[in-house]
Amino acid sequence: MSLFRTKEWWRTTCGNDETFDNQNLLVIPLFGDEKRDIIIVSSHSGNLRIYSPSAQWSDENNSSSGYKLTDLVIETKLADCIIDLKAGKFLS
Repeated sequence: MSLFRTKEWWRTTCGNDETFDNQNLLVIPLFGDEKRDIIIVSSHSGNLRIYSPSAQWSDENNSSSGYKLTDLVIETKLADCIIDLKAGKFLS
């Protein structure tokens, strides 16, 4: 017997024939006072995607509104591979 239950709230598919590892995913609160959770996904082939999920949970249907096209904030292809994602205050 489990104490916790999970529900699929939001999902998307990132590119075909891309490789990822556990360092290619970052979830962080960003964007000013709103502090929305932002999902950042990178790949070894240099693709960088930033998502701002807007899905809402409906108790009536017991389901989520899911992925919307506007959830993708930025998608870009960099010249080199991305091996790690980090966030925080950068001090010199």
